[in-house]
Amino acid sequence: MSTFGLKKDQPSSTEQHPTRIIIALDLDAFYVAASRKRDPSLNGLPVAIKQKTICATTSYEARAKGVQKLMRIRDAVAKCPELIFVDGEDLSYFRKISTEIFKIVSSMVRDGLVEKLGMDELFCDVTSMVEDRYNEEIAGICPPVKPFGNVLPQRTKHRLEQKKGDLDEFDPLTRKLFIASNLAQTIRERVAEEVGLTSSAGIATSKCLAKLIGNLHKPNQQTVLAPCDPAFATQDTQELIDPFPIRKVNGFGSVTTARMCEVASSTTGVPENTVTPESMTILVARTLFDHTALSEMFGERIATRLHALLHGIDDEPVIKAPDFPAQISIEDSYFGLPFEKVPEQFVKLGDSLLRRLELELMSHPDPRQESEEEKVRKQEAEAEMVEVPLDIFGNPRSTWLRYPLSLRLTTRQGYTNRISRQTRMPVEIFDISVPRIERAKVLMHSCEALFRAVIQFEGNKGMGIHLINLAAIDLSVHRPNQSIGGFFKQPVQARTPVVESRQIIEEPIPETNQIDMAFLMELPEDVRREVAQEYGIELPTEANQSAGSQYEPLSQSSILSTQSSASTMLCSHCGLSMSSWLQHDHERWPDTGLPHKHKDEDMDDLDWDDEDDDVMSI
Repeated sequence: MSTFGLKKDQPSSTEQHPTRIIIALDLDAFYVAASRKRDPSLNGLPVAIKQKTICATTSYEARAKGVQKLMRIRDAVAKCPELIFVDGEDLSYFRKISTEIFKIVSSMVRDGLVEKLGMDELFCDVTSMVEDRYNEEIAGICPPVKPFGNVLPQRTKHRLEQKKGDLDEFDPLTRKLFIASNLAQTIRERVAEEVGLTSSAGIATSKCLAKLIGNLHKPNQQTVLAPCDPAFATQDTQELIDPFPIRKVNGFGSVTTARMCEVASSTTGVPENTVTPESMTILVARTLFDHTALSEMFGERIATRLHALLHGIDDEPVIKAPDFPAQISIEDSYFGLPFEKVPEQFVKLGDSLLRRLELELMSHPDPRQESEEEKVRKQEAEAEMVEVPLDIFGNPRSTWLRYPLSLRLTTRQGYTNRISRQTRMPVEIFDISVPRIERAKVLMHSCEALFRAVIQFEGNKGMGIHLINLAAIDLSVHRPNQSIGGFFKQPVQARTPVVESRQIIEEPIPETNQIDMAFLMELPEDVRREVAQEYGIELPTEANQSAGSQYEPLSQSSILSTQSSASTMLCSHCGLSMSSWLQHDHERWPDTGLPHKHKDEDMDDLDWDDEDDDVMSI
């Protein structure tokens, strides 16, 4: 496929460019298109991606019938009874397609200067690639290229018609943007060919302008903003962007827009229908708010950026997406989820989290999708004669490139602030030979222990859970060691064939069976506590043991009944009830040698002067 002489791997001809050349790539109705890729029977039909009670996004056929994004399902059905709903709760498949596209585009752009915005938008800085191609045109090495796709402003379009293909008289910047439009088309063709999804693109001198201009002609089209006369460049650009709602501009979020509408609505002489978040345009905002007015509302720093954006000025660079994210999280919201139903949500969210971890932190056998780090790792393995893991067919097997060492749980009750706790990530989740659902249950046990700690500090204990977030954090290149709890699993029965040196042998598969509780209780106290923490096991108090009580499932009653007041909490290691401000020192007793016989009555006799707000760290 032609690349119009653009050499990705060639060193940049200049280190700094006064004017950037940016391509904004936007996948057309991404979620619907990806669903149709998986199920071609949806082609040509009105489709909506459903998340809970709303249509997260819709196909162009559905939009033609009045079904818009974020519309309630019952309202959407009223407008389009034949509307087909696709479940969008599990985003794993969409993330996989998005990752494939990102890798393709990154492989085509020098230095991988590609920034992701959500799953379906990319910004590409192609300045140095275009600069080198332009220098070759000036040197006569290759002929000038005409712009591809839609051309704006109209002044440039008319001059192209007048010149009839003679590009030598155009401004250098204009010709560079023409070159970039051809590169954008090449990228779009490659994505369509390898993934099967169409996209639209905007080409301009900034991220803001490229994104706005790309929205003018969709789907499966592209537009280049290439002013041909420097004397009219500012005027032409302003006229093009003025009709856009300010909410279409990155930087004008919902809070900022609402505040501007509130102030504008109190201004005399301003029509009410022009000061809503949906109707306030760049022209209206630029007319009503100068730099001084914006500074009074948002402060000097923010006002300077907002004022520049309203005038089509955006100096924000394209920030190259990292090879691995700082954290990977899964979140869901609820309408007062009862405590007893929380564990099953832990399994559901844990399964989704594992899917993301495997997608984003593991190598892929397909050589076309190998990252630079994967290639280096493979070369080092070959140099050290390290055998590459193979599957039962002798093909390269996926391996972990990063290991999250910690698991963080965040919950919210009612409309209060979120509360978070974290613990070590169970090492068992990295064994991909174990079914994912079983590894999700291992995560559930860790989450249950964290959840008990979180609930003890919640103010609205009578309310259900309104939000749960699971996050894998603290990524490391080193695989964590097996914890001591791994030595106390019950015997493993399942076996599977694995290829090693091209000979099939039998190798046991670890399973996440329950811990033998009778054996666990016979272990030394410090070892018992470590194993219990690792597997999210709540150890009984001495009173429970004497009564012969069994371990109860997580429930609202079991949590609340053990607390004498809002300031009382349970130790996750031994189950002892105490005031929350005693927890920090209580955890240190095994190290300080405080006699084990001390109970609550001993604590009451201690003279504590410093009541810190120390929070238990699980």
